[in-house]
Amino acid sequence: MKLCEGIVAVLCIALHVFIFRIQCHTGDICLGRGQRCYEGTVQVCSDGTWGTVCDDSWDSNDARVVCRQLGYETSGATALNRAYFGYGAGNIVMDDVSCSESETKLYYCSYNSNHNCGHSEDASVRCSSIRERPSSGVCYRTETYLVGY
Repeated sequence: MKLCEGIVAVLCIALHVFIFRIQCHTGDICLGRGQRCYEGTVQVCSDGTWGTVCDDSWDSNDARVVCRQLGYETSGATALNRAYFGYGAGNIVMDDVSCSESETKLYYCSYNSNHNCGHSEDASVRCSSIRERPSSGVCYRTETYLVGY
């Protein structure tokens, strides 16, 4: 396991994904509550606190940016709405997200920090299971797969 600041450890155990948030920096993202490590409710760090993204205007361009930021291929990115993987927790920190698809981070997309949503509208994504590259720069997530649990 690579030690780095802002570690987000992800354990994929059977059909559950548990995300341990040790520290986060504004713009960090992770996926929670999915059945596999490459899918889940989008969670984003804002001012050191994890929150969610509202699905208003959520589309495939936004999903591709999330998958790119996490190091997955973007061709199979799917935007999912209405808390597809279940309700997230914390504040809803982004609403009306509009990515052009060229952004490298979700936080670089246009969005509204004021929202008119509840967690029943949390945005989710399903990325391709193929990694394009390991996460570059600061390590935001480490994956550990345990078989047989």
